[in-house]
Amino acid sequence: MGSHLLLAVLLPFASSALLGVWQLYSKESIQKIAGYIASLSILVSFVLFAWMANAIWPNNLVIEFHVGSWMTIGDFSLHANLFFDKLSATLALLVSGIGFLIHIYSMGYMSHDENKAKYFSYLNLFCGFMLVLIQASSIPLLFVGWEGVGVCSFLLIGFWYQDKEKAFAGRKAFIVNRIGDAALIVGMALLFSLVGSLEFASISEFSKVGFPLEGVSPLLLEMIGILIFVGCMGKSAQFPLYVWLPDAMAGPTPVSALIHAATMVTAGVYVLARMSPFYVSFAPHALSFVAFVGALTAFFAATIAVFQKDIKKVLAFSTVSQLGYMVLAMGIGAFSVGVFHLVTHAYFKALLFLGAGSVIHAMSGQQDIHKMGGLKAHIVATSVLFFIGFAAIIGLPFMSGWFSKDMILHALLETGHVYYFGIALLTAFLTAIYMTRLCTLVFLGKPRASTEDLNRIHESPKSMLLPMTVLAILSVVGGMPFLSAHKSLDQFFPTLASKHAIHINEHLLAWSITIAVIFVMLVSIKVFLRKPILAEKGISSFFAREYFINRVSVGLTSVLMRVGSAVAQWFDVDMIDRFVNFLHKELSLLSRVQSRKRNGKPQTYAAMIVVGLVVLLIFVVGN
Repeated sequence: MGSHLLLAVLLPFASSALLGVWQLYSKESIQKIAGYIASLSILVSFVLFAWMANAIWPNNLVIEFHVGSWMTIGDFSLHANLFFDKLSATLALLVSGIGFLIHIYSMGYMSHDENKAKYFSYLNLFCGFMLVLIQASSIPLLFVGWEGVGVCSFLLIGFWYQDKEKAFAGRKAFIVNRIGDAALIVGMALLFSLVGSLEFASISEFSKVGFPLEGVSPLLLEMIGILIFVGCMGKSAQFPLYVWLPDAMAGPTPVSALIHAATMVTAGVYVLARMSPFYVSFAPHALSFVAFVGALTAFFAATIAVFQKDIKKVLAFSTVSQLGYMVLAMGIGAFSVGVFHLVTHAYFKALLFLGAGSVIHAMSGQQDIHKMGGLKAHIVATSVLFFIGFAAIIGLPFMSGWFSKDMILHALLETGHVYYFGIALLTAFLTAIYMTRLCTLVFLGKPRASTEDLNRIHESPKSMLLPMTVLAILSVVGGMPFLSAHKSLDQFFPTLASKHAIHINEHLLAWSITIAVIFVMLVSIKVFLRKPILAEKGISSFFAREYFINRVSVGLTSVLMRVGSAVAQWFDVDMIDRFVNFLHKELSLLSRVQSRKRNGKPQTYAAMIVVGLVVLLIFVVGN
């Protein structure tokens, strides 16, 4: 099966290369079939992953494939190996499955774009690098996929680079992620110096030794854990490195769905899950820091989402908040529950983003929810599908989000994290508020669009509605126990002991929270139907502008770049140039002196011989 694993990973790369080369020779002919080629490659990968997952799941088997020796330095050899176990199978099915649906959706959404082949080539490449990241058996190979998705995010977010704002968003995503990546590289180096290997299997075996380790500082172990997490903060958009993700909305909407649901932002959560043995054994304080950042991010982003006007920005901050939930679960040791929420979130968030794309398509590019309203009468199918995603994300009974969100809240009490439980519960209420506001302002109430815009409203084509329908079904049934994989993943992760557990009936807690969420939802509907547009001044403006953090961070970065550029210019002009010019002047003078001695005249050479003989004679006589 190893060869099938390699084939499943390489197919998106092959399709991407084919589309890229084909464009060079016949750009017109490839535009019509690019979507079919790209979608087929992802579909075949999904089928292969499903077949392999079915083979390994019952017996907890692992499929490995040795690609080859990557590099050899002295006695050390780094191998490129692919690794397929239950955790990587879960993520691979998610990436390829949702990736396929987004490819199909893109065929309708991008039908009028002149560069469809380039778009699908990038989309394939994005999925391919994410699959490398997931299937890698070592951190260095994972890092190849890690950087690959970073490059692809730059290409896809800035796809319409002719617009300066969109081009800036692509650069911003790339640069912010480099901060986290630098920390991850340092963490990798320190981990290698400690373990002598960066294979996940070796790290897991090393973690079984337990603490204390002879001659190893506890501070070093905690530092490794924090550095690896900082890398995860960049990819999974945790505070304060979240600033790139809301701006990622500049790209085509299907790209937003892919980034927010199944690919790039899940990478950090996946690394935390994969490194769980190390964290539990050696870095409990780093794990506490993970939980703190996750809780802060979840609440912080939810407060911002309540006041956004752009339909995609609301969903973007929602993603940041939900990622905070996942990271919080990882930080308290509820690893399988965090992965479970990652999966269910992928279903309903992909549905919501594609639904937002359908609304934007119907409104001819309009994204301001203050200029919508009453759309349920015009785009019935999109409205129904979007409301299913809404029900899942706020956690209405028996929807996928109901299971995973309440499991995180229950796990917080079970591990004794009462304060984090309060923050997560408040975040759940805020989620109900901002999502109810979004649905009310877009689909309910009286239309606020102009008559001309209302006359242009049209339902999306079947190529867009069909993937949304599949995601809607998954949003409904994806959390059901018979479909949920989190129970079987429990044995995959280590257990983090808790001394302050608060035992409470899980069903009682779930239904109590659900009743409270429904109450908040009903009150929010009433409020936003009466007063659709909140005040744009005062505290709401403060929240809408992200506490001015984004503006300050961009401004501070700009100042630092100017200062750095001034220092570099001073060093270049006053130090390097001055030294080079001095050297040039002195060497020129020396060359002129030497050139006079070698003028081709016999008498000059005779005089030099005489001088040399005199010096030699003085030296001999003197000794």
